[in-house]
Amino acid sequence: MAKDPTKKINIADDVEENNVEIRKSERLNSLEQRQNKTEKKISEFYQDKEFSFQKPGPSTKGLGWLVVVWAIVFGLTGGTLAGYFVLTHESITIPFVDKEIKLAQVVPVRETSVVTEKNVTVLAETRMADLVDDLFAKTVRIFKAKTGEQISFLEQIYAPWQTLGVGAFVSSDGWLVTAYNFELETKYVVIDQNNTINGVSKIVNDPVTGLSFCKIDREVSYFERGEKEGMTPGQEAVVLDKLRNIHVTNISQPLARNIFKTEDLVYSSDGFSEFMRLEVSETAFPQSLIFGLDGKLLGFISQKAVPAWQIEALIKQVISTGGIKRPSLGLDYLRIDQAPGLTSPRFKDLSQGLIVYGSPALSGPAEKAGIKNADVITKIDGQTVDKDTDLANLVLQKTAGEDMEMTILREGQESTVKAVLGAQE
Repeated sequence: MAKDPTKKINIADDVEENNVEIRKSERLNSLEQRQNKTEKKISEFYQDKEFSFQKPGPSTKGLGWLVVVWAIVFGLTGGTLAGYFVLTHESITIPFVDKEIKLAQVVPVRETSVVTEKNVTVLAETRMADLVDDLFAKTVRIFKAKTGEQISFLEQIYAPWQTLGVGAFVSSDGWLVTAYNFELETKYVVIDQNNTINGVSKIVNDPVTGLSFCKIDREVSYFERGEKEGMTPGQEAVVLDKLRNIHVTNISQPLARNIFKTEDLVYSSDGFSEFMRLEVSETAFPQSLIFGLDGKLLGFISQKAVPAWQIEALIKQVISTGGIKRPSLGLDYLRIDQAPGLTSPRFKDLSQGLIVYGSPALSGPAEKAGIKNADVITKIDGQTVDKDTDLANLVLQKTAGEDMEMTILREGQESTVKAVLGAQE
């Protein structure tokens, strides 16, 4: 919903070994000569038959070798057990002093980075290889279809540089999501890792997020989507760009919002404003996909990184109906937890809630329900509003015609209203 401007309140070269001549310095030669003289004197000393430290006794040569062999066996066994312990434990506690040592801080991560699944320990390199195979199997590249009889031999080839975007399958019957925005009058094809070409039979664009859905008529393997509750700052992720290159990164914020002026604090119930923030620039990887190390689809990079869970309701709607019909509530709002400094008695003692910013849309669902400017929404469908409440996402999870119940605080008095959601034009 458009905002009303009148509203207020380094790599070294390899050297071939055969081409290298090693010469000893004069100093090194002198040291070797002195060492040889010393060794000769020691040898002559012990060959003196009249010299003896003690009376010769029985030979212990065999016993010495046995000790050496046992030492080697015990050493190898101990080293193996210690290595296994390090690879399968994140920390160790020293007895008596009760001090914990984080093994990842003293042992290279490559040696301790393991995944244990079904009693099988898998090194990180193997895990990443499996992940990449899975990503390639469930994604496709998107091209404009090449049609016409006069296309030359080379022009018939779908070249990598002609890739428009990359799509991820989200259903078994061939629906996929991409950050590329289709032209409805243009024909497209998608090509999988086996270079199988499939025509696109249906296209649905979502102008709010900038994402698009399209369908091919084939049974496919598809991705599970990650959930908001499973995301944490610093979590590792991989970006698959439209040329199918893999980039490893981290998620700095699962949900973020660019706020450069106070007006940016205003949200819309019918818009989309919170994005995923990566440790790499999203603009460096346009038309890309974001995955977790568990292989789940986490997001899509259009102009910004759109979290997959933010459009889960849209995905389900497209799969079931073949289209998008976004519900509408029709109001703008401020989050109290993001607005410190309010001096009005109506808000200054509140720590959470959504302040209705300006009058709701004329004849919209919120206005019809009796919601007014400066009302504070404290509960939605019985759930208390807190810093994690995303009204736009709650609206999106419903369909046009459904009720949304809200508890309103107005001048110290609470009341409950029901708004019948409309449909965005």
